[in-house]
Amino acid sequence: MGLYCFVNAYNVEGYDQAFCTTSKEKTVYIKNHKKENEVMRKSIKILASVILAATICLSFSTTAFAGYSSCYAGYYGTLSGSVSVSGVNINTQTHIDSNPDNAYLTLTLSVQDRYGNSLGELYGQSIRGLTDLPYGGPGLNSNAYKVFGTHGVQGGSTNPAYAVYTATSV
Repeated sequence: MGLYCFVNAYNVEGYDQAFCTTSKEKTVYIKNHKKENEVMRKSIKILASVILAATICLSFSTTAFAGYSSCYAGYYGTLSGSVSVSGVNINTQTHIDSNPDNAYLTLTLSVQDRYGNSLGELYGQSIRGLTDLPYGGPGLNSNAYKVFGTHGVQGGSTNPAYAVYTATSV
């Protein structure tokens, strides 16, 4: 039983019309895989282009890492601290929800190289009664690898001191 197919040059609803001769002389339709393959190739090319474009965009962006920590701090509410690095700049935020006993906020930053050697420290303290202590500015050299932060609230008339710790890579 032989099978001989002659495919016409036109397409009928996604199938090429083919006349195949078998022992029963039937006409059958054969699916056109060529057009599906072309669509797949175009889809793969578009996907590869999108991935390449995203990779290029990410390679030109400035690396920024951030560390965040928070804890319940009694009558102060939540004490939170964050530290982030962008280029040679360090940005931090120390925050409490309320300051009912006129405490002050503190910030200590320690910068280390990849071997754990200290490259410098920065200490800051707010005036009494504030709920935010931001810091932003240059503070890194080319050997900086890690930045550790201690964010605290202390010195209130009735509440104890609290602290949270943050760390980030450069």
